[in-house]
Amino acid sequence: DGGKPNPAAPAPSADKGAGEGSAGGGKPPAAPTIQVFDVDVQKVVASTPLIQAFDKPLPSAQKIQATVEVQQAKMSEGKMESLGVEIVAVKADGDVLVGSPKPVAEAPAKKEEAKAEAPSKKEDVVAKKEDAGGAKPEPKGDAKMAGGPAPDNLDISTAAGPGAGAPPAPSGTSIAAAIPPPPPAAPSVPPPPVNIGQIVNQRPQELAPIVLTVRANDAFRAFGSENPDFGFSVTAGGLLPGHSIVADLLTPADKRSGVDGNPYTISFGSLRIVNRSGEDVTRQYNLTKVSGLLNLSKAEQVLDFKLPSNLTFGADTNLRANKQGGEVSFEVVSGPARIDANGKLVATSGTGTVVVKAVTPGDANYLGAEARQTIT
Repeated sequence: DGGKPNPAAPAPSADKGAGEGSAGGGKPPAAPTIQVFDVDVQKVVASTPLIQAFDKPLPSAQKIQATVEVQQAKMSEGKMESLGVEIVAVKADGDVLVGSPKPVAEAPAKKEEAKAEAPSKKEDVVAKKEDAGGAKPEPKGDAKMAGGPAPDNLDISTAAGPGAGAPPAPSGTSIAAAIPPPPPAAPSVPPPPVNIGQIVNQRPQELAPIVLTVRANDAFRAFGSENPDFGFSVTAGGLLPGHSIVADLLTPADKRSGVDGNPYTISFGSLRIVNRSGEDVTRQYNLTKVSGLLNLSKAEQVLDFKLPSNLTFGADTNLRANKQGGEVSFEVVSGPARIDANGKLVATSGTGTVVVKAVTPGDANYLGAEARQTIT
């Protein structure tokens, strides 16, 4: 079943010598059961230099994170079991320690029965070691297990033992006889420590944050108008599947702000990243926020003035205009009239229609404008 020990496979014992099993042409002992586990992607990625040792994140970082989310969801739903191990070293004569999440394939009661029927895998491996080379020396230095022995729920099995990649031992030969002991070390050099594997870095680590840069979009409006709805764009990196950005954008400019204050900043009042359930996942990102710019333009203005319907020869009338910005000047475009030194329209000679024009060049916030009226 991919994770259950083989109760029929007898465990090698350190008390059995090489001569045992040679009488009567007995069957060779069965090879230890191989167990296969899924890899804990989140923990492996967090401590693997092939992924973490680059200046920039891998192009496949989003796909890796998606795999992590699927696997973590299965673990939270009880569909996978975490063995609590991050990295497992492979050493010695082909023995492998495998530790990672594995599918939950059997009920706890069945697991207890399997443990009662079959000897511990850790005892199997140690017994094989003692058969091969005698007593197990004390590991030293880096060969020692970091943080102590392997957890009780860590399954240990042989992935390249005497039955893998080599012909089975001849009949009547024990495992210890089939695997020759390592050559003895020189008298002046102590024998190397025997260590079938070491567990390192048992403290949990999170996946390295994903680099993400979000910039407020530039915007434009005319003087005196309301601010538009501001937007933003992702300019570097990318969101993981199912994630979205929720942000508020602010600017100091209002309707009374002048064009001469350009440009005004558009900054993030708040920004967070949420998943499909609305949960805040901003911590998964190395986030950079960049402000945008708001530029104001001059507004158009309406210039208006009124004249009486007619004017008698020799009489005059005042000229006034309603404006929004800039000084106003008047001129006679055509007809028998003129503008005197006091700025009044005077009928000069004859009769007919007079066309008068008002002009303003505008100011810092308004564009220039003109208007025309006629009088008889």
